Amino acid sequence: MNDNIDTDQLIPKQFLKAVDKKGFGKNLLFEWRYLNDNYDENPDFIFNKPEYRDATILISGDNFGSGSSREHAAWALEDYGFRCVIAGSFSDIHYNNELKNGMLPIVQPLEVRQKLAALPAGEEITIDLPNQVIKSSAGKFPFEIDGEWKRKLVLGLDDIGITLQYENLIAVYEENRPSFYLFDGQELLLGPFQGGVSCVHIALGKGVCGEAAANQETIIVADVTKHVNYISCDSAAMSEIVVPMVKNNQLVGVLDLDSRLTDDYDAIDQEYLEKFVAVLLEKSYWNLDMFGVKK
Repeated sequence: MNDNIDTDQLIPKQFLKAVDKKGFGKNLLFEWRYLNDNYDENPDFIFNKPEYRDATILISGDNFGSGSSREHAAWALEDYGFRCVIAGSFSDIHYNNELKNGMLPIVQPLEVRQKLAALPAGEEITIDLPNQVIKSSAGKFPFEIDGEWKRKLVLGLDDIGITLQYENLIAVYEENRPSFYLFDGQELLLGPFQGGVSCVHIALGKGVCGEAAANQETIIVADVTKHVNYISCDSAAMSEIVVPMVKNNQLVGVLDLDSRLTDDYDAIDQEYLEKFVAVLLEKSYWNLDMFGVKK
């Protein structure tokens, strides 16, 4: 159980040219596994012994994965077939790289690692991740892991998989495209926005935004094609809600949300969007210069 096995030992720099994660396992611990560049195996190295060729748990010393931050080291371990590394300690970056690549890094004291390493070749060690316990004939040993990382590993999810869990919410956000219009004393000027094309200048009283600003009242339009004062800035919009931003009885601007669906906003949306705007105005200072808005 060597200490200070760094990432250059795990995957030497000459093998870092590939961008695909697959294929790195062949060169894992290259200098130790092989006698030469022809890949003639070192018969004394533990990976090359028949009883350990299919191992999925690696037991190592302290400061595992130190050195450079190359993620290729985790790719090599995973591609070789390891699913868990038990060490005395890890480099912080390498620890997270293992987790990001679906592996489980476990910290255990020397006494536990010695007991596990002394088990007969071929004897199974079970990692009970839900209960956070290492199970073996040498005993049961608890381990710690961050709850969110544990959830990802149990569910088999990476960062992309986690994001896709919120696919419906992302779709809702994309359907409801917000724009801020800021009042310059004469008209509304487009500020921060997300989505399609938006009007850059809107006069007070003109369009839904101008109407909400002039009256300083929230307006909900269930079907923009039937609203007489609607300005078609975005042809994809079908319904709209505009919330005026008023501070100390002075108009600051409006928050405008468009949806591709008809009748997509109701009184609950109005209530919470008005609360949202109130918090924005209370906690921050809004003006044209903040967002580089030009008259």
